[in-house]
Amino acid sequence: MWRLKIAEGGGAWLTTTNDHIGRQHWEFDAEAGTPEERAEVERMREEFNKNRFRFKQSADLFMRMQVLRKENGCGPMIPAAIKVQGVEEITEDAILTTLRRGISYYSSMQAHDGHWPAESAGPLFSVPPLHSDYWEKTVKTGQMGRWPALGNGYLTTVVPLPFHHGENFGSLYWECTSGMAVIRCPRVLVAPKILPHSSRNHVVLLSLGIYANVILVWKKEDLYYPHPFIQDVLWGFLHYFVEPVLKCWPFSKLRDKALGIAMEHVHYEDKSSRYICIGYVEKVLCLLACWVEDPNSDAYKNHLARLPDFYWVAEDGMKIQAVGSQTWSASLSIQAILSADLAQEYGPTLRKAHDFVKASQVLDNRPGDFHKMYRHICKGAWTFVTRDQGWQVSDCTAEGLKAALLLSQMPPELVGDEMEIERLYDAVNVVLSLQSANGGLSAWEPVRAQRWLEKLNPTELLKTPSSKKSKAFVVQFLGDMIGHVNILLFPLKQACRMHFISNPSSKSFQEVAPDA
Repeated sequence: MWRLKIAEGGGAWLTTTNDHIGRQHWEFDAEAGTPEERAEVERMREEFNKNRFRFKQSADLFMRMQVLRKENGCGPMIPAAIKVQGVEEITEDAILTTLRRGISYYSSMQAHDGHWPAESAGPLFSVPPLHSDYWEKTVKTGQMGRWPALGNGYLTTVVPLPFHHGENFGSLYWECTSGMAVIRCPRVLVAPKILPHSSRNHVVLLSLGIYANVILVWKKEDLYYPHPFIQDVLWGFLHYFVEPVLKCWPFSKLRDKALGIAMEHVHYEDKSSRYICIGYVEKVLCLLACWVEDPNSDAYKNHLARLPDFYWVAEDGMKIQAVGSQTWSASLSIQAILSADLAQEYGPTLRKAHDFVKASQVLDNRPGDFHKMYRHICKGAWTFVTRDQGWQVSDCTAEGLKAALLLSQMPPELVGDEMEIERLYDAVNVVLSLQSANGGLSAWEPVRAQRWLEKLNPTELLKTPSSKKSKAFVVQFLGDMIGHVNILLFPLKQACRMHFISNPSSKSFQEVAPDA
């Protein structure tokens, strides 16, 4: 039987900055569970299979069963429902009872470390790369597989690239993972930094470049954004003519140097994120790069130890997820409970969530010269996942800051001690550092790529992944962040605060569509 483990390590190959708080992973135990629990698990599986075309998404029943029974002892008492019939007037008592029912049930789903375990999945293009990794490292036989590229979409052929393209496939993995060139040739890594080339692009886009060698054999139903003809000609010329020449001596020396730089970036990303990486796509690519470099290396073993963080088990089977949304979900959950004006009744829930938020804030920047590795400051930020992952996100930082500020106004005997004032300063500093000249806020790093890179979009699945957008992407987010700055009850430079408030306010509403 599969067991959900919360805030637990897994041996000497795992490193952590906060005692694994927020970590959630599944572990198989053949002896776990009573006969009744095992029968219940089988019933859930059969029920999902019977209705899989009607309800395609699982209800996370395995997690709910274990957290409710094992973590919280069946949870708090849930008030009886109040039924409102027809045109009957909705009373305040009915609303409060409904809120109590919802919050009581939700509180029963909280783990002991303060976060709410849940699946964070959706796109299925995370499954084929990991399968390809296992295939290359263990089986090395079999047929090509096919999976939907999106949850309910059409099929995309997954070609066993390691066998068709040899070492070049590995170099593409290295090139993509390190946030390097969209261009097929890794030699651009050693090009001068003053040149406006794309060798320092962001990681998410470049990880999709693993399909570079089969870019013209996508299933037509998956060709959401076809390439212009001139781009296909350019890609073909680079792959079939330029790359073979550059693989010959003496140009191969340049290739070796470029791949060495690429692996330097891979290892830096691995160590600074505790081998979680920024997401599931990059995780698989970094894993393969380390295996190609040395299958017996400590880096590869550290990668293997983190794979369970990406697995999720439910009644519909095992899936690969985007690590999780632990910090994001906890911050929004705190705000929702406080907005119901019932905080006095849910002190234990808020106290645990408060402890989790405090333990999840990133306390230090990345090691070494992170600017040289094209990384941004992260001290004071909140991530989407856990502190161990370490990747700052602007809206996650804003929501985490808001939750911390709201809880700081509550009685300490109810929700625990408030966060130190210096840590609040650090959070504001991270968000301010992500504001661009147009008043917008980028997601996790300042805008670096030029807009013309969109003309060289290497993926058929996404429309404009090549450059990070910096605009007021959500008016709600801007309103939240402006509200957070105004809530702060400690001195803040007036000029800095007013610049943040006035700059996006004047431009965000210019981008609102006619239908709002």
